[in-house]
Amino acid sequence: MEEYLSKLMTYAEVESLLKHIQAEHQVGAQGKWIKYVEPTFDMRFGLCYKVSFIGWSPSHDVVIHTQNECATLKDSLYKRCMDWLDGVAE
Repeated sequence: MEEYLSKLMTYAEVESLLKHIQAEHQVGAQGKWIKYVEPTFDMRFGLCYKVSFIGWSPSHDVVIHTQNECATLKDSLYKRCMDWLDGVAE
């Protein structure tokens, strides 16, 4: 597998992310209102390389990934997703 500076997400990190969304960002919660989450896995490596957050309208949809311009970002995919959810990065 290629070495990514922006680390791909493990199954355990995806599970942690989903639990965090359910606790803090589901519809009706104080945080972002996330209706659907679509993690995309590369089964060659068993790791998640993209997460789509789908809200109540297309203007609220966000995709965070590790491809192209994001492949060399310092922070891991998990950290960037958590930072976006909690308002650290907009």
